[in-house]
Amino acid sequence: MASSSDPGKPAASGWINPHRKVKKHDNEGIEELKAFTQVTLDTLCDMERRRSPKITSDLTIFARLDVGIIKNRWQQWQFFVHDVGRAWGSMRKPSTVV
Repeated sequence: MASSSDPGKPAASGWINPHRKVKKHDNEGIEELKAFTQVTLDTLCDMERRRSPKITSDLTIFARLDVGIIKNRWQQWQFFVHDVGRAWGSMRKPSTVV
């Protein structure tokens, strides 16, 4: 899953592009990473909710995403998720409405 706020620009370009010297782009890389991880986590939680509608995903409690940067087949940089860690000791519990 790769994500970029500008569809014409590959994800992770804010981290890798050696030509970016403009001050307003200082936080571009971290913002791209935040957006990518949020979309990825939201997608994973939605997938779990669809599979078990009566169970709350423990990923909503705690998740650790191991994210890397790699060149794709078009030689553009993009993010990828290597691993997803769950909270130690958290369990998937049935949802309850109080």
